[in-house]
Amino acid sequence: MKRAALMIQAKISELKNGLSAYLRRVKSGESVLVLDRNTPVARLVPIESAPIRTGQAGSTSEADKKKLENEALLDKLERKGIIARRRGPSPMEIVRSWEPFGKDIRLVEAVLEEREEDYETGYR
Repeated sequence: MKRAALMIQAKISELKNGLSAYLRRVKSGESVLVLDRNTPVARLVPIESAPIRTGQAGSTSEADKKKLENEALLDKLERKGIIARRRGPSPMEIVRSWEPFGKDIRLVEAVLEEREEDYETGYR
């Protein structure tokens, strides 16, 4: 089982042999990219099952009805595996909260330092 930056990767044989473990990880919110001879063929993603309530007490505005209809359609498409909705924070929230180098180090200096380390270790 290999780990990608944001998604687990598994060959079909690995998935078959450890299906229960992979499903536990999907239930916990992770996604699995299924590979057939190192070619992506499928993706296992968690399904959020938020029940859509209709006929609630009180009046429902047209905008609320449209939101409910859209949510129901998205749920249906997700259950069929046609779409996969994003989970967790948005990419911009992640970027805004990320301070990898602290406040004293400039990005250019960090890149140059990393290149120097790669050159010294022979990694290219």
